[in-house]
Amino acid sequence: MAFFFTHFANAQNIRPAVGVRAAYGGLITYQHKLNNNYMAEGILAMRWSGIEMTALIERYRPAFNNENANWFMGAGLHLGFHGRDNSINPPQNSNTTTYINIGFDLIGGLAYNFPEMPFNVSLDYKPAFHLTGERWFVGEGLGLSIRYML
Repeated sequence: MAFFFTHFANAQNIRPAVGVRAAYGGLITYQHKLNNNYMAEGILAMRWSGIEMTALIERYRPAFNNENANWFMGAGLHLGFHGRDNSINPPQNSNTTTYINIGFDLIGGLAYNFPEMPFNVSLDYKPAFHLTGERWFVGEGLGLSIRYML
């Protein structure tokens, strides 16, 4: 892991950005630049009749020898408050209890910053692993984000 995080230590064209994430359980995304290679990302999602907050640290590196394209990968944690359990087939009257969902996430994808406009777009896959609830793995984390770069 240390080799991966230090081997590609060159400056990237990444900037803080805010926008929307189109995904099952996606809504709002905010990225904050930590340094030339790392971003912190926060995602607020509507899921299972409730909300879920995810915090990620992502490592960026150039893609396709293009200064505007970057591969990224990272990991983080999530916390959710839901109106039903995260099981695949919940019981009929499961909206009477508030469920707390805690776990960790992985993320990987490709991001592109438009050179003439203050927007970026990314396509990623973000599987989640739950420490609570009946469903320990959620694999439907494919997302498309469009952000305004600050």
